[in-house]
Amino acid sequence: MSDDSRAIAAAVLGAVGGAVVGYLLFTDRGRALRRELEEAIEGTTEEFNSLRSAVQKTADLAHEGWKLLNDAVGEVSGEPARLDRTRQTAPF
Repeated sequence: MSDDSRAIAAAVLGAVGGAVVGYLLFTDRGRALRRELEEAIEGTTEEFNSLRSAVQKTADLAHEGWKLLNDAVGEVSGEPARLDRTRQTAPF
């Protein structure tokens, strides 16, 4: 792509972006559309926050379940059992 075509593309994208912003800010129908979009975005944000909360509660519940399972099996620490590697030699 040459420099001239890039400049033309940038000018066209700038003009389209300016037209959209002008429509949303300065026309009655644009303002109404902008308000509807804002309400939809707020609703979506609330839904995502609710989903995040539900996932966090599920993760907390799973963590508690693992702790109870480990206590029932007899593993007191939350770390998995490790092999004794004090006698292992260096591989190189």
